[in-house]
Amino acid sequence: MMTSDAKARRAAIDPTRSLVVQAPAGSGKTALLIQRYLALLARVETPEEILALTFTRKAAEEMRSRVLAALTGDFTAPGDSDFERELAALAQAAARHGEERGWFLADCPGRLRIQTFDAFCAQIVNQWPAAAGVGVALEVAQDPALLYAEAALATFADLGADDAAGHALAVLLPALANDVDRFVALVGELLGRREQWLPVVLETGSAAPEQARARLEGVFLRLAYEALSRARALFPEEALGPACTYLATITGDADWQPANLRAGGMEALRLWQRLAEYFLTGGGGLRKQLKDWPKELGPTRAYMAQFTDPEGLASALSALVAWGSCTYGDGQWQRLSALLRILPAASAQLQVVFARRGAWDFTEAALRALQALGVEGEPSAGALRLDRRLQHVLVDEF
Repeated sequence: MMTSDAKARRAAIDPTRSLVVQAPAGSGKTALLIQRYLALLARVETPEEILALTFTRKAAEEMRSRVLAALTGDFTAPGDSDFERELAALAQAAARHGEERGWFLADCPGRLRIQTFDAFCAQIVNQWPAAAGVGVALEVAQDPALLYAEAALATFADLGADDAAGHALAVLLPALANDVDRFVALVGELLGRREQWLPVVLETGSAAPEQARARLEGVFLRLAYEALSRARALFPEEALGPACTYLATITGDADWQPANLRAGGMEALRLWQRLAEYFLTGGGGLRKQLKDWPKELGPTRAYMAQFTDPEGLASALSALVAWGSCTYGDGQWQRLSALLRILPAASAQLQVVFARRGAWDFTEAALRALQALGVEGEPSAGALRLDRRLQHVLVDEF
C-alpha cells in the first residue's frame, strides 16, 4: 500500500461512510472493495444484507473466490505487506462474526450476494413479475442483435404510406440512399441502446415539434456549458490576458477581452470555441507552442507550459468545439424528427419479437427491473422489501 494514499484507503474501508472511489486501472480498487466487503461482514446480522455488483460473471466469481479465500485463510501467517496483514485482520474479524452466527459460508458460498447487474435485474423481475409487467421472465438472448434486426425489418414492413410514421419514413429513407439494409442497421443499433433514448423520445414525441427541437438543442447547450466550466477551471486567470492579446493580434477582433471570456451566455461560449481552435492541434491535443505568438509576450513554450493539466484542458476544449452551434440545421432536424416518429414503432415491434422468440436482452431485463421497483417518491412493495433486506451495496467499476 502506498503511504501517499493510505489515509484514503482506510477511509474507503470505513463501514460507517458512503463513498465513491476513483483511481486509475491497476491501482487496487477491486482489492479495496473486497476489504470493505469483509469489514461489512463483521457488522451485519446476515451476509445477505450486503450486495456487491459487477459487470461480468468472471469478475463476480473472482470476487467471491477472493472473499472466501480470505475468510478461510491462515490467520496466523497473514503475510509480509501492510495490505496482506490488514486483509487478514478484516477477514479474521468477519470469520469470527460469522461463526458466532452460524453462517457456514465455506459450505454455503451462495449466501455471499456477489453478482452481476444482469443477474440482479433478472432476480428482481423473477420475484415481482407482475410489477415488472411480464408474465414470466424470459431468457437473455445469446445474440440480441438478431432480435433488433428482426424488429427493425418488421418496422419497415409495417409503416404505411398514409400514416405519420409512413411519412416519416419517406423523409428518412432518402437520407439513407433508399437502402433498406442501412435503415435496418440504423434502427437495430438504436434499439440496442434504447435505454438511453426511449424515455426522451416518448416524452418529446408528445410535444409540439418546435418544443421538442428546443428541448433537444437545450441538451447540447447544457453539455457545452459544462465543458466551458471545465475549460475555465483549468485555464489560469493570469493566462487570459496574454491569450486575448494574442488572439486579438492575429484576428483583428476587438472582442478578445478577458472580461468577455469570463462572462456568461452564448457570446462567451462562442469565444471559447474560437480560442479552442487556435490552442488545439489537429489531433485534439493542447499545442506546445502557438503560431505567430507576439514576441513581447515572452516565449510561447513558456506560456503553454503553465497549463498544469494539458490533457484535461484539451479534452474540455475539444468538447466545446464538438458541440458547435448547439443547434440542428433545418435538414438535420427534419431527418431527426422523422426518426423520432419511427423509433416508438420500432420499440413496440421489438416487444413483439421478444414474445415470439421467448427471449429478450439485458437492457429489457434492466428496464423491467426498474419498472418493478417503481419511481422516485413512489417505491413499489418490492423496492421497500429490498430496502429492508439490503443494508449495504457495493459496486465494482461503476
